[in-house]
Amino acid sequence: MGDVKQILVVDDHFEMLEFLRSMLQVSNKDHQVLAVPSAEEALLELRLTNFDLLISDVRLPGMSGFDLVRRARRLRPDIPVVMITAYSTEQGRAEADELGILRYFEKPLDTDGVLTVVHRALYGEQEPTPLAPVAAVTEVQVNLTDDMERRLDGLRADTGAFGLLLVAGGQVVYESGGHRGLHPDRIATIVNQKMGHSSMLAEELGGGDTAFNLLYQSGERYEIYTVNIGRSYFVTLLFEASARRGRIGTVWVFVQRAVKDLAQILPKLELGKVKEPPSAKPAPQQAEMATPPPVEIPRPEEIPPQPLPLPEPEPEPAPELEPTVLSEEEMAEFVGLFEGLETADTATDLDAFWDSALDEGDAAMPTRGISFEDAVKQGLLSSDFETKE
Repeated sequence: MGDVKQILVVDDHFEMLEFLRSMLQVSNKDHQVLAVPSAEEALLELRLTNFDLLISDVRLPGMSGFDLVRRARRLRPDIPVVMITAYSTEQGRAEADELGILRYFEKPLDTDGVLTVVHRALYGEQEPTPLAPVAAVTEVQVNLTDDMERRLDGLRADTGAFGLLLVAGGQVVYESGGHRGLHPDRIATIVNQKMGHSSMLAEELGGGDTAFNLLYQSGERYEIYTVNIGRSYFVTLLFEASARRGRIGTVWVFVQRAVKDLAQILPKLELGKVKEPPSAKPAPQQAEMATPPPVEIPRPEEIPPQPLPLPEPEPEPAPELEPTVLSEEEMAEFVGLFEGLETADTATDLDAFWDSALDEGDAAMPTRGISFEDAVKQGLLSSDFETKE
């Protein structure tokens, strides 16, 4: 494709914001994604950059997502908009239709659907028709080493999943932990179909064997995350739905690390003949496997420990002042300065000072007249000065 596409993503939940940003950038190296947590910040960015696509949550702090779209259309009438919400209503859908929203997705997101709509919005191609099943279940023989099993067990422990399935050719080749009444073979078959569609979409977007696809699906009791390892394998993590808060960021980080490790050590897949899909009849519940203890596996990408900061140097003490030594002559002169002075109370001295200052001020600057007799006494007038009646 070659040309860079600018995408603005708006969501007040940090984990969803990071998930969308990472998904869009991983899906296509030509996507440049700016993620902001509020509509007000999005409007500022829209004034500065000519974005090719706006993706926004409906409920935002302050201005809503719909209000953002109305104002964005004044700046860019032709900008395509995709909206997402966890609280879909008929009124919301009607408002989205009125605003000409390209698609209105509900959370949890269908990542395949989001990427397909993004591709259509950015490159002007029509959304493909529903795909037929693409991934048949085939017989495979996979021999896992202890290191491979430990790495898979470590992924389950890192993410907090109660169960993990490694699937190849549409069948479970390794299971870690328990499945709590779920049916691993049926899950593997269904997810195998969806991951096959994701692989086709990755190829359409220019991906290859290294394309990264993360699938999320939730129910009332359980939820799963599935990630591919190249084109031959995928891993499904099983969780209790009651404790989903703050999980997606943890899963995102640890599965990417595990995919890099497992892609290097898993054996090449040897496909066999096609198998019949498992019956819709529920399989008998299998006993849960004992949970192995988590094993620390050194990872090359881990950040080495940082050196401890050096202690700040203590400030140098101020140099001590040496006392001044007076000679006998200087001492006598100093003492002489105080000879004849009367010792008095400090407060009395201060009162006397201010009384003296006031008296001197009055004498220096009289503010009222004086009598004839006082003027004669002060020599201001002669004694024979005559006054006129």
